[in-house]
Formats: sequence, structure tokens, C-alpha cells
Amino acid sequence: MFKFEMQDQYVTWFVTTEELYMEDHIEYQKGLYKETKFTFHSISNRQTPPEPVARQLGYFYFSPMPGCCGIVVSHNTFLNTDCRGSGVSDPFRKIKNELAKALGYTVMIATTQMHNLPGVGNMIKSKYKIPLTFTNKRTSNLIGLGYKVI
Repeated sequence: MFKFEMQDQYVTWFVTTEELYMEDHIEYQKGLYKETKFTFHSISNRQTPPEPVARQLGYFYFSPMPGCCGIVVSHNTFLNTDCRGSGVSDPFRKIKNELAKALGYTVMIATTQMHNLPGVGNMIKSKYKIPLTFTNKRTSNLIGLGYKVI
């Protein structure tokens, strides 16, 4: 199992994946070759022995952009409902950016349904620019396409 982490004074935040050879992807900034699920966890740095317990807080997927090795697509992002509005979303956004950088990506893209105001707000807080909206012909949903340089 691969683990990518960052810490603050009180908490260690980390993502894990079952993907094999992920260390090589980070070491050589090779990017990904297929869709990969990452699970977001935290451990309190103030817990007492015997062992601090990791708590799963959410997950996200990264997929390589076909035809351009410098772009990663972030999708299927989910933060547990009991974590929303608690300040956990800031380290969640930060670790996604740091992982994408460590994998060698330059740009991250994502979409959101424009009627989903929390989703749109999260994209804006994540520093995405949304230069394009369109109506999906298959679902009739108004979609916002966002990008950011990381």
C-alpha cells in the first residue's frame, strides 16, 4: 500500500492507494497510467498510546489526460458528510494538490454540476477557474469545466 502524507501541529493527513509501484511514479514524476483511487485519512498527533487510530475521511480519483502527460483529471471527489464544514476540506484540497505536483502534473481539471452550489463553491475555494459551462446532452445538466495550474 502506498501512503502520501503531510502534517500540521495536531494532525497527520494522508492518502493511500492500493496501486502498485506508486513510489516510482512519485520518484520519477511519471504521472499515472490509469484511473487511481486515493483514500483520505487523518490521525491525531495528540492521541495517546498504544496506537493512534486512522480515520477515513473521504476519497478522490485521479486519471491521466489522454494525449497530454501534464494534465490530471480529478473526479469522484467525496468528503464524508460528518466532515463537511469542519475545516477538513482545506487539508483535503491541499493534499490533492501536493500529490498531483509530486506526480509531475502541471494542470488539474475537474467538472461540477452548476446547480450543486457546494460543489461550485468547493471548486472556487480550490482555486479552479471555470471558463466554460455547457449543457450535457446526455443528462441535460449544466456542467462547469474547471482548471487550475498547480
